[in-house]
Amino acid sequence: MSNITYTTFGNTIKAMEPQTAEITAFLTKKIPGSGKKKGTASTAEPIRDLEVLKAMRKFFLDEAEKSDNMNKKISALRNHLLFVIGLNFGLRISDILSLTWKDLQTDKLIIREKKTGKFNIRFLTDDIKQALEKYKSVLTEYNIDPLPEEKVFDMTKQNVIKTLKRAAVKCNFTENIGTHTMRKTFAYWYLMNHKNDSRAATVLQAMFNHSDGKITMKYAGITEDENKAVFEDMGNFYADVDRGTVKTCDDKITVSYSRMEELLRYAYALGKETTDISTDFDNLETLKAMLSDLQI
Repeated sequence: MSNITYTTFGNTIKAMEPQTAEITAFLTKKIPGSGKKKGTASTAEPIRDLEVLKAMRKFFLDEAEKSDNMNKKISALRNHLLFVIGLNFGLRISDILSLTWKDLQTDKLIIREKKTGKFNIRFLTDDIKQALEKYKSVLTEYNIDPLPEEKVFDMTKQNVIKTLKRAAVKCNFTENIGTHTMRKTFAYWYLMNHKNDSRAATVLQAMFNHSDGKITMKYAGITEDENKAVFEDMGNFYADVDRGTVKTCDDKITVSYSRMEELLRYAYALGKETTDISTDFDNLETLKAMLSDLQI
């Protein structure tokens, strides 16, 4: 990424610098005792290109919309939900495939990770809820009513890999893709959106259970509200991706519209002390025009 990227949440512009060595080190860090084998999850890459990310988030929805076949429509919306959960939760695929309908009935999930045996916590974002409603709607349409104890995804890890690879080809994702791509994409974009937050890497390290002895609810000084905010923030980011409101620029100052308005009014008030009446009106009109140009 050669340009600084920023995301618009409401009227606030958050600057995101290019990927740094620190982010690369975090994403590619080998966890002691993880037993990664060459050619598996450790080689999967995050989706760094926003256009590719947007395309892949739409891919399964488009498949469902274009299909009149019941099974294909159901599969497409199931795949969409799995991809959205993967992007929002940052869980390993084994834990995603273990989710039951009962697990998704509440906003807060406490998960015992299959690989580590450690507990973890996740919150349903609006992004997940929307994908879930789409999937539930198509099941209802075809009179399918799964039991609370049934698994949401009737898939194997190999099915998921095949599905992701098919989407990657259609959406021009040319890097290595695997089930860990969704988890790494979560980590990558969380860090990119929080480059000015010195605790961001610590938050993710605890959330991913990469630190020995840390379990859910005891995240290195991170409160539950802060943890919940992480998932809400990521859900908002993906919504901006879908809307196409994530923008790029060569150089931007991180500032909100309301803050800029406050600064300009303050500058105007100071200027009045040293200016005469004839130029005072011109200055005010100039400031109004600048504020108008800043509106997004």
